[in-house]
Amino acid sequence: MADDRQPNGSSSLTPSAPSVPRPLQLDMTVLGTRVHPDMTRVVGNFLARFIDRPNIEIEAKLGFVLAKSDGRRANLPVLSACVLFNNDQAHTPIAGGNWYRFESNMEQRQYQFYNDYFNQRVHDTHQSGYRDTPVNYVHTKEIDRFYPGESGPDGKPGGKIRVTYDRKTDKVVNNGIVQKVRLANLDIFSPQTPFDFRISVSTETPVAHPTTQCFLERNKDRLSYAYGLWNFDLTYVKTSPVHQDTNDKRFRPYPTSRGNDRASTSFEVEVELRDPKRLVYEHSRLRRGDTRHQYHDIVQSLLDNVQGLAAKYRS
Repeated sequence: MADDRQPNGSSSLTPSAPSVPRPLQLDMTVLGTRVHPDMTRVVGNFLARFIDRPNIEIEAKLGFVLAKSDGRRANLPVLSACVLFNNDQAHTPIAGGNWYRFESNMEQRQYQFYNDYFNQRVHDTHQSGYRDTPVNYVHTKEIDRFYPGESGPDGKPGGKIRVTYDRKTDKVVNNGIVQKVRLANLDIFSPQTPFDFRISVSTETPVAHPTTQCFLERNKDRLSYAYGLWNFDLTYVKTSPVHQDTNDKRFRPYPTSRGNDRASTSFEVEVELRDPKRLVYEHSRLRRGDTRHQYHDIVQSLLDNVQGLAAKYRS
């Protein structure tokens, strides 16, 4: 019988170990540039319309896209997350642009899941062997009281004035009197995750204490977790309308999330950009043609964080 062993005693039938291919160079396209995902570009273009304004606030909230026809979460013929068109994106309102509403609320058990998750992140990132950016947190208990704001030069409502009090001392907190004006929302339907999300742009301008009558009170218990560029705010809110007899035409009853004037509670999770000025700076580099700008990187980081949180929850 023939011996098929090699001189060193190994069999010629033994397969050789596969060679490990070198890493691929996938940084650029044939065009010589990076092509950002459509969603990143759409969100970036949306934010660019507003970020040069002073006192800008940029945040993303978890919630649900609900059809106005039946109040249920939308069921669209798409397989991945997509930006929805609404009249905030139109120069003039169009038919069909307001077929849904966004509700930035969740169930208490879902809220508790995120609370536990972030508390664990705080614990893990403060261990002695951890070398990355730690997660820090602040727990605040405050009361927001809302007043009608001054109308703008065009006669349109100028947003609400919010006065924030420390619940323990009943004193106004630092920078606690602002007039908040919502500029626009961008809603993203996400069928692969339990939550959709909304990106909002507002201004928060410091003002004097209002002389008008308070029409709404929000009692909020907030855990704010800081990581890198972002604050992750988990807020338990009790909202109570304040009934006042007034002839002030600027006074308008503030609807609760349930669409009536009864007290309501909500559980909110949001991501807020801690330093909007950095986004403004990076956008200015983009406009100058500086290829080293990080504008789209910051936008992508916002999307990564809010999409990651939306996907993190599993019932």
